[in-house]
Amino acid sequence: MFCYWGRRSAGGEECAPIVTAAAALELFHAFALIHDDIMDGSERRRGEPSVHQLFADPHTRSSWRGDAARYGRNTALLCGDLCAAWADEMFQGCGLTREQVYRGYAVFAGMRTEIIAGQYLDLVSSVGDGSAASALTVIRMKTARYTVTRPLQIGAAPVPAQVAAALTALAEEATNRPHRQ
Repeated sequence: MFCYWGRRSAGGEECAPIVTAAAALELFHAFALIHDDIMDGSERRRGEPSVHQLFADPHTRSSWRGDAARYGRNTALLCGDLCAAWADEMFQGCGLTREQVYRGYAVFAGMRTEIIAGQYLDLVSSVGDGSAASALTVIRMKTARYTVTRPLQIGAAPVPAQVAAALTALAEEATNRPHRQ
């Protein structure tokens, strides 16, 4: 969604390739959520069983050999990895021009690194100082950038660089500003 509106707000016209690029980001988002649920030990996501739980449950019901939880986690990891691989393939073949894909993919690749770093920081924060500053860093790295800032940047990548830069600055300002309660 933010990818699409990043393009539109930067003056780009509606086109099928940007919708495909946005769908690639949704697959990437699925990868991040699947892995996050495993690492957090979350049995539910938005009221439904998490992916690793979906695979563990039939293992338990069918009395298969081995550990059901391990089977569920390992299968879900592979599903998450597939989502990441498919996101990459879908983005590369989305139909934008080679130059547009190149500019957007630079952001996409950086986003992958940020989400992995953010996930690691989340692990560290569970044994760290528990400060608000640490929590905000995790939120920015793990959530805000890959759900808002980077999709806006990717959507704006096909438009002139100065427009994309302004949109990026706006998104960064929004994710770094303290919110009032």
